[in-house]
Amino acid sequence: MKKSIFFFFFNFFCLVTFPQQEESKIISGSIEEPPSFPGGSAALMKYLNDNIRYSDSMMESGIQGRVVVQFKVLGTGEIVDIKVIQSLGEEFDREAVRLIENMPLWNPGKNGGVPVNALFTVPVRFRFSY
Repeated sequence: MKKSIFFFFFNFFCLVTFPQQEESKIISGSIEEPPSFPGGSAALMKYLNDNIRYSDSMMESGIQGRVVVQFKVLGTGEIVDIKVIQSLGEEFDREAVRLIENMPLWNPGKNGGVPVNALFTVPVRFRFSY
């Protein structure tokens, strides 16, 4: 049976998983230090704002909102298994995934000083002014 603990801070949350003795077996549990973007939450927001791209069709649509993206931060800091869990539309979803794919390595979560894998969820906000 899996137990999950979510860490809520700002608009992000994290579900921690870490391997037991078998590599294929993953359990969920608490974590002492959740994974973080290099430089923290403010740096993550700056990265998203500085790197987001709006196509002409996105601007013309007038759609604003957020795409919620979930991904796994491995114990190495690598980001894998990126999924859109709340869509704003295909073009917005692709842009949100592109942003996550191009992120630098994260600081991995740690439990007992040992790096662990963790699921992380980030809302990517699409706002623009004319």
